[in-house]
Amino acid sequence: SSHIILVGDATEQNLGVSGLVLASGLTPVNRPLRFEARVSNYGKQEAKDVRVTLNVDSEAAMDEVTIPSIPAGATRSVSLFAKLRTEGHHAVTARIPDDRYHADDRRTLAVRAIREARVLLVDGNPGNEPRDAETYFLRHALVPVPPADAEEYFIKTTVVTVPELEGTRFDDFDAVILANVPEFPVATVGALEAYLRRGGGLMIFPGPKVNAAFYNDQLLKRSSILPAALGEPRGDAAAEDKFATLQGQGYDHPIVSIWNDAGAGTLASARFYRSIALLPVEAPKEVARTNALPKDAKAPDAGAPKVVVRYADGTPAIMERPWGLGRVVLFSSTATTTWTDLPVRPAFLPLLQRTLGSIVQRQDEGLNIKVGQSFTRRMGTEFLGKDAVIMNPAQQGGARELKKIELVGGVPLLQYDATDRSGIYEVTVADPPTAIRFATQSEPSESSLDELPAEDIKSLGDVAKVLRWSPTFSLRELVEKERVGTEFWLPLAVIGLLFAMLETWLAQWFSRAK
Repeated sequence: SSHIILVGDATEQNLGVSGLVLASGLTPVNRPLRFEARVSNYGKQEAKDVRVTLNVDSEAAMDEVTIPSIPAGATRSVSLFAKLRTEGHHAVTARIPDDRYHADDRRTLAVRAIREARVLLVDGNPGNEPRDAETYFLRHALVPVPPADAEEYFIKTTVVTVPELEGTRFDDFDAVILANVPEFPVATVGALEAYLRRGGGLMIFPGPKVNAAFYNDQLLKRSSILPAALGEPRGDAAAEDKFATLQGQGYDHPIVSIWNDAGAGTLASARFYRSIALLPVEAPKEVARTNALPKDAKAPDAGAPKVVVRYADGTPAIMERPWGLGRVVLFSSTATTTWTDLPVRPAFLPLLQRTLGSIVQRQDEGLNIKVGQSFTRRMGTEFLGKDAVIMNPAQQGGARELKKIELVGGVPLLQYDATDRSGIYEVTVADPPTAIRFATQSEPSESSLDELPAEDIKSLGDVAKVLRWSPTFSLRELVEKERVGTEFWLPLAVIGLLFAMLETWLAQWFSRAK
């Protein structure tokens, strides 16, 4: 019969780090990055003066904040800042002082630091004056520093016109932004596909010059690059008393989630006098999970479209979709003040930079997973057939596991399932030399002190014997006491020995010389 033993005493105090996210959009080296840590009080008493620290890798704490009070059952969020000293992957950990349950007293995030982000701006209407250009506000929001400091700023921008686009090498840039670009040669569409497939990013801002039929035909029907079809224009840019606004709360997309905090400002103050209707499209049926495809099948490039933010009436204002290793973000209004005053609102700068961050970090979005969830990373073709060495949080300095990078769904994938421990995992490939870090995080609900309800214990009793542990409890005594039947191991051992002796005697008898 089965036995279920309930262990542990009732506890009334437990604090846990229930969340850790990167609040900054991009992760440049040697610049302060803001992280948001959540600390939850799972106990029945108020917790006071809770110290929260932030560490990067094995360095000493870079920042520290004290939360004055966390009522029972409540959660408090704090901002902490840190710098990433070198390019590549880092482990960022938020900690609180250890209590009885150590496992939830820290939470680790895997983050990749970049040296710079290069952005190509395609100006569909340069204008006669700099301020008239479609890229004027984009350039200033991406590089919000005086001209004398622009060379040292980590975002580098290059502006080209539509005629210059065909001769531009996309792979020299981390992201491409089309601003009121009417249309472009079909060859450029193919170049964009190849660029996105390799991990580039694309942002599209419409405007009066945009040929919606071209975008729908070439970027949607042909290649499914767009996350939505371009519909009819809505509103009148000249009617200043009639405008739409963005939703004021309930943001669930990572690009805009910071505006759930009232202290971050608001998106709802921007006015949109005219916009293009975004008509969402369905994801290809094959888009389920890449690693669920047969090995001889080709994974689709186009991922599932998502709404980033909506207008107050519920219609999409910004949409995105992953495509290949890259990401496409489609806006419904202009990057200038032609149709909207968003570019002169304070929220435009963080919105644009967070959107750029989501594009640059597209390949790294799977670096943070839940405990027990499979880690899957799409690798370059040069890694196909190579062995990845993986070291989990419990193996520091000890044994390591090998995992081969295989072709799955037409793409080279590294898949690793043994993620049963929370913390940072180290992945290295010898040729070409590559180092990756990913982190697993436990479910915050596991920190709850709520006891198993009596009705659930009663239900368990229908299929097994439920016992409560005590200092005098002995599982061995319980098993021996409830054991039924007779042990036969000794008689069977004696019989086996006799057969062996008989076999030896017979072998000697029949081998005698005749």
